[in-house]
Amino acid sequence: FNMVIINDKVVISDNLGNVYAYNYKNYKKIWFANLSVPFVSDIKIYKNNIYLINTNSKLFSINSDSGKINWSYSSSSKKLKGKKTYRLAINKNLLFYTDDNAEIYCLNLDSNTILWSLKLQLENFINIPKIFEASTILIVNNILYFSTNYGLTYAIDTFNGRIIWYKSYGVSNYSFLHYAPISNF
Repeated sequence: FNMVIINDKVVISDNLGNVYAYNYKNYKKIWFANLSVPFVSDIKIYKNNIYLINTNSKLFSINSDSGKINWSYSSSSKKLKGKKTYRLAINKNLLFYTDDNAEIYCLNLDSNTILWSLKLQLENFINIPKIFEASTILIVNNILYFSTNYGLTYAIDTFNGRIIWYKSYGVSNYSFLHYAPISNF
């Protein structure tokens, strides 16, 4: 289960593909949506809409008042999935999310368009885990920070997806720190 509070509602998603909204003052159900595939991401809120991802790497935007789907977006998906594969973050009008195909996406929530995506899988790693997982995505001063179980921590420009730097941790023979030139700041 994942849960978030918006206005006077508690919104809950579950591992059966259901999303519920309850009035937390009188405990009455406001709406219910069965979307069939288990939800595994956190729930994020932006402008009275709910955002969450199911295990098929499908991102949903749901109206928090009615429970109606505003739109959905599917990215490629693998059969093997981890508990920490699907991560969401929202900064201003930008939504960032990771999927089980080791990619991170940036969507403009005002225009519902993909601004950029970045493949995080490193093909030259010999002992790379089969299941992709990511840490919580942090955003500070328009820079995304997160780590993956592929052994890298990233700092990525939120506006264009450019990797500012990445650092290896805990992966033998891959100890490096890489800085990309910063020219747009």
